[in-house]
Amino acid sequence: PSDSTFDKECLKATNIRIKGQVERLSSQLGRRLTVSTIGMGNLPDFDTLRSMAGGASDYGSQGNFMLPSMTCSGLGQALSSVATSLTRSQTELLPFVVDRDPSADDGYSDAEKDALAKAAYRQRRVRKVMRENKQTIAAVTEIVNEEDFRIYMNDKVVHMEFDPSVDGKFKKSILQHPNAHGVAMKKMAFGEGQERLAYQFFEIADDRTTVLGAPLVAKGSRFVEESIVDGITSDGGRAWEVKDKFVRRFCAVQHLARSAARAFNDKMNEIPALDPETARVSFLDCSVYYLTNENDEESAVIVERKLEGKFRKWNSNNGWHNGQDTPNSYPLETITESAADEANGRNNESPIDVDGSNIFVTHDEVAQAFSHFSYIHSGKKMLICDLQGVYDNTDKLLRFTDPVIHYHDIKKKRKARCVW
Repeated sequence: PSDSTFDKECLKATNIRIKGQVERLSSQLGRRLTVSTIGMGNLPDFDTLRSMAGGASDYGSQGNFMLPSMTCSGLGQALSSVATSLTRSQTELLPFVVDRDPSADDGYSDAEKDALAKAAYRQRRVRKVMRENKQTIAAVTEIVNEEDFRIYMNDKVVHMEFDPSVDGKFKKSILQHPNAHGVAMKKMAFGEGQERLAYQFFEIADDRTTVLGAPLVAKGSRFVEESIVDGITSDGGRAWEVKDKFVRRFCAVQHLARSAARAFNDKMNEIPALDPETARVSFLDCSVYYLTNENDEESAVIVERKLEGKFRKWNSNNGWHNGQDTPNSYPLETITESAADEANGRNNESPIDVDGSNIFVTHDEVAQAFSHFSYIHSGKKMLICDLQGVYDNTDKLLRFTDPVIHYHDIKKKRKARCVW
């Protein structure tokens, strides 16, 4: 009903009840849910509708409040936006098909390959995890408890770091804080991407409560490894291999991006006229923690430092970049020399401002330049994109996390593949 039909006390109670219902759904469904509300009329405010959209956003869902003009075009645009949101929610709520290359040699028997081929048409289930309200996350956490956190102590925690000296290998290491005896992982996720869920993560002292060191973030797959065929991805078979491969590949990809970032910064430092305030780029260091619970069930998570500051996105993996309203019309399935040359020739004007002896480059331009550099630096075999993170004003660094790498080898004459 319209807000105007309630007295103030009744309206306040109704707002709380409706917002609570939206928050419960959003905590359960996360990014799969979109809540779009439209205000119509000449009321000074639309508290109920605004609180519904805000409550959804607080728990990681898509919340939108619209106040269109009372014209056919204004209302039409608002309703069209709602229809798009409904389609998106429907797509997200329905599990999607698992893509698999049937020609891939996974080392399975013919019977197993046949089962895997059939499983390519199955749908993936999103892990049942509750999300926490991002607005209520404490700025500083000094103590943890077993009601909100899963606690893992001593030999129930194994820390593995990426070994850059050996391609694709990891080495066992002590915990990051010298006095830590265990770790605590929040039961509720605070962030969610297309592939991963993010949780608060801390190293703790031997009293099982005191937090040691900087706050960390643990990331795991959003999806449940379904039982495809006995011994392949059932919980008692190769499911662990799937999970282990997931976290190790993530770390390996992020370290590959770190290497490209160092090369890019070296090139930036060679430009004599570059303004000293120009940002450099970096990717977070990450490692793998193996956690064993009281039932001897083992899990693996990717752990990295928690980014402080306003999180933002500079470009995506479909051609969009910050400042552009819509994605490019050309897809990124295949990166070829002709396509790259054509794209590079679209605009001959330099986006860089030159004033006297200094060259000024914005953060957006630095991020786009790095993506282009990764393509050239790799011999036109890979392009690092989906650049997201925060800007560190103290160190003049764009700190990125969760990159995507498009990879293409012209010599193999195969379609490009998204490494991550």
